Amino acid sequence: MSDIECVPGQPPRLRSFSPGPFHEFAHLYSQGVASVPDFTLAPEAFSGQEYPTLASDQAVLGRLLATLVVGDFLACDPAQGQVVHSAGTDKEDLVWPQLKVPLGDLAPPLYRLCQAQPEQRYPTLQDAIAEIDRVLAAQVS
Repeated sequence: MSDIECVPGQPPRLRSFSPGPFHEFAHLYSQGVASVPDFTLAPEAFSGQEYPTLASDQAVLGRLLATLVVGDFLACDPAQGQVVHSAGTDKEDLVWPQLKVPLGDLAPPLYRLCQAQPEQRYPTLQDAIAEIDRVLAAQVS
C-alpha cells in the first residue's frame, strides 16, 4: 500500500514502482518483525524471496491494474487487496468472484497476473501486455 496514495474522494495514485519496498518487507518479514503484510507486494515477499523478479513485477502490475479498474474497493481496503494475490489458491473465492463482473474481459489476464505462484503467471511481461492489448482491442471493435 505504500506505493499507492489513497486520498478520500480522489482516485488512487501510484507514487513509485521500485524493488526497495519488496526487499525491505521481505527482510523484516523473514525476521518476524513485519506483522502487517503490505498487500501491494508480490506474494513471493512472504515466502523468503529477498528481491523481486520480473514475475514479481507482473503480480504487482496485475494488482495495480485491477485497482485502476475496480477502484477504491481494492485500493483502500487492505483485507481485500491482499486477497487479490490469492489467485490460484484456496482463498481466491474471497475476492475473485466479486472482481469478475467489474473487470469484465480483463478478468482472465489480470487473474493470471495475480497468481500466487510465479510460474503460473505469464512467461514474460510482453506476453501479458499482448493479451491485455488483445482484450482491449476487442472491446473497441
